[in-house]
Amino acid sequence: MDIKKAFSFFLGLGLVAFVAWGLAIGFPRFLAGRQNSRAPQQSAQVPSDPFNIAYTIDGTQYLFLNGISQRPVASGSQAMETVRVFGAPAYGDLDDDGVQDAAVFLQREAGGSGVFYYLAAALNVQGKYLGLDAVFLGDRIAPQTVEVRNGVVTANYADRKPNEPMSAQPSVGTSVFARVENGKLAKIPYAEARQLLEGN
Repeated sequence: MDIKKAFSFFLGLGLVAFVAWGLAIGFPRFLAGRQNSRAPQQSAQVPSDPFNIAYTIDGTQYLFLNGISQRPVASGSQAMETVRVFGAPAYGDLDDDGVQDAAVFLQREAGGSGVFYYLAAALNVQGKYLGLDAVFLGDRIAPQTVEVRNGVVTANYADRKPNEPMSAQPSVGTSVFARVENGKLAKIPYAEARQLLEGN
C-alpha cells in the first residue's frame, strides 16, 4: 500500500513538472512562432498609392513597387525592361466622385535605344488606387509637367520638330489632353479640353 502511494505521489509530481516545463518553454516558443509567421505578411504589405499599383501599357500589365517595374525583355534574357513613374504625380478628381485621383508620366526602357513615355491615370476607389491603361506620348521626348483640373489631364512636354532626327534635342512645346471615359484614360481634342477646363 505504501509503495502504491509513493508511486502515485512521484507520478503526480512528474506530471506537474512536465506541465510546468511546457508552460515555461513550450508556450513562449508557440507565441514566438505565431509572431514570426505573421511578420512576413506585415512586411509584405505595400501602401496603395500611384507608386505601388499596376498600370497597363499596350495590353501588358506592369506591377510597380516604389515607382519601378522590371521584367526580362524575353524569356531567359538577362536584359531587363524597366518602367518607372517619372516625376511626381498630379492629383485631382478624374471620375467626378469627389475624391482625389492621380495622373503620372511613365517612362519605359526595353533594352534598345528608345525611351518611351506614356501618360497614365490612377483612380482612387474607396481609398485604394486603380491604375488604368496608359496613353502613348512619344519616344525620347522631354516631359515637363502633368496637371489635373476639371477632370482633364494635361501632359506638357517638349518634342522634336517634324523630320528632325531622334538625336535632335526636343525643343517644341507640346500638350496632350486626356480624360477618363468609361473607365479608361483617352486622349481628347484641344477644343473639348478647353471647354472642360473653362467649365463650359
